[in-house]
Amino acid sequence: MNTNIQAVNSDLAARIQARIDAKTKPIGALGQLESTAKKIALIQNSLEPKLKKAHILLFAGDHGLCDEGISPYPQAVTGEMLKNFQSGGAAINVFARQHQIDLSIIDCGIKTALGLESVQEMRLGEGTANAKLQDAITAKQLIKGLANGATLANKLFQDGCNTLGFGEMGIGNSSAAALITARLCDAPIDLSAGTGTGCDPEQLKHKKKVLRKTLENHQNALTPLEVMSAFGGFEMLTAMGAMLKGAQLGMTLLIDGFIMSSVALAAVKQETHALDYMIFCHESASPGHRIILDELKQQPLLSLGMRLGEGTGVAVAFPILQSACAFMNEMATFEAAEVSAKI
Repeated sequence: MNTNIQAVNSDLAARIQARIDAKTKPIGALGQLESTAKKIALIQNSLEPKLKKAHILLFAGDHGLCDEGISPYPQAVTGEMLKNFQSGGAAINVFARQHQIDLSIIDCGIKTALGLESVQEMRLGEGTANAKLQDAITAKQLIKGLANGATLANKLFQDGCNTLGFGEMGIGNSSAAALITARLCDAPIDLSAGTGTGCDPEQLKHKKKVLRKTLENHQNALTPLEVMSAFGGFEMLTAMGAMLKGAQLGMTLLIDGFIMSSVALAAVKQETHALDYMIFCHESASPGHRIILDELKQQPLLSLGMRLGEGTGVAVAFPILQSACAFMNEMATFEAAEVSAKI
């Protein structure tokens, strides 16, 4: 897989920083807004960054590992939530409407196709295989899933979108994320796995036992694509393809919580410069998320104790990104405002 992702143009960094520092404020007074504005400006290779046609892709898929009893919720919830997304009643619908972000729902392979009018079907199968027993994703599915994601990103880019958010829905995908995190960060699975959708202590103990055995059964899965094949979900794989293509196209990629960050981790391990285009929107309450953030040396915009997924962290953080661009473009400089600068 050759996505040919280029590093951002660091030659512009000094000019961007000078523009930020010339605003009517003490240097650094806007804190993380300043570093966020600089990152977006670097991604866009522009002194006047703009967020155009922001769009969240919400990927859905089911996981065969659920056969091992790793989730307190039945897999039927994935499809039921797709109906909720279609009717506009989920949290992501509320926040996307609030901030005027376009939202697309993609069925990447839930157990039963629903044929919902507003859900785009890019199905790779009826849920993945049971990762404890075999690779979750076949080689053929891997190639197709990455291509599907790339197609989605490219289509939005051609339509004028330069800001792409990532969300997910899939019972069992916190277990897949924990496995990916443990392997790619060389971290203990007991630290990367959490309660997910709400395991009680006994359920969590069982879940971790299953995940330990699953890791053991895939000791030869080491590269990012091998790890995604062994443990990932169809929704995660398709999102990875969209991230890699979005980075190649120079889009600003807005990463949600634990599950989408585990996908971002795999994408960065596959293509190092993909990280240049990613903004991590919030720190999930899921314990594995901090492992990923530390591995990638990223400071998220928000920490609200959220762990819902769906892209909700992206939508809630979006006004912060707008503010970062707004001050960069509209705030007066000391010279223009005739305000005395620091002596």
